[in-house]
Amino acid sequence: MDVFSVASRHATWLQGRQQVLAENIANSDSPGYKARDLTAFSLGPQSFQSQLKVTHQSHFQTASGNGAAGASEVFITGNGEGTHSGNSVSLEREMKKVGETASAFNFNTGVTKLFHRMLLMSVKG
Repeated sequence: MDVFSVASRHATWLQGRQQVLAENIANSDSPGYKARDLTAFSLGPQSFQSQLKVTHQSHFQTASGNGAAGASEVFITGNGEGTHSGNSVSLEREMKKVGETASAFNFNTGVTKLFHRMLLMSVKG
């Protein structure tokens, strides 16, 4: 498994989540707006299947690796809360998610830097 490609996909997911959360916060006063979020990041079986090669036609076929491993969908959060205007955004909950996303991004960046340093040390000898 390539650490750098996983870190890149995770950073892309974090960027998308941050955008969705920012839209939730921006629409916190919009009547009828429903809070949204991304499905959880996962490596998915596609990331491992893309390493398999078909060497004979009787072998099983793998899913085409289009870079969709770890792709997420936007969904409406179903917390059952809402205001009289039909808005389901809780600023406290959204700010908590923003903080969690920022922490995950910092962790992702730290791990990437660590592996980069290890790679450089191994190349330099």
